[in-house]
Amino acid sequence: RWEGDLSSARIEYLTAQYALFLDRVWNIGALYMPTLWQGEEMIGALSHVADRDGRRMTSVFGARRMGNEKLDIGRLQRGLAIEHAIDEGFRFYDLGHGDETYKYNFATGDRKLAYMEVTRRNMKAAHMIPPEYLGSAMRRLRRLIDREDIKGATAAAAQIEKALAAWQQNRG
Repeated sequence: RWEGDLSSARIEYLTAQYALFLDRVWNIGALYMPTLWQGEEMIGALSHVADRDGRRMTSVFGARRMGNEKLDIGRLQRGLAIEHAIDEGFRFYDLGHGDETYKYNFATGDRKLAYMEVTRRNMKAAHMIPPEYLGSAMRRLRRLIDREDIKGATAAAAQIEKALAAWQQNRG
């Protein structure tokens, strides 16, 4: 979808960030991501963060096969997700950012949103990998190696090595 609008480097970066986000939400048991299939081909997926305690489901981002105008994939995915949220007892369904036309079939109105950036004071801690993300870190390292990104792979391996040393020291 974004080819031509974004550079291939930016698309690759965003794809890696989305994959990391999905791994993290999955690891805490809060990912709901229905997929839509047409025969053997996946034509859509819509990711959500499911806050069971707050009874809120928030749509984060989606992907769909472009060029299939006969089927309103976004609208269909959204409707199925809302139905699931109701069935699971969620009180709120947040459509997420964006003003795509199909969202107005479901929304009661617009809401002004703000973004916030959080940074850590201790940058050493910011580069530590929690134990539950080691699998994700290794997959990312493998992708860097496959792309022959020596600088990136070396940095990732060093970060994994530091995390392992910290875990061993803490188990002491």
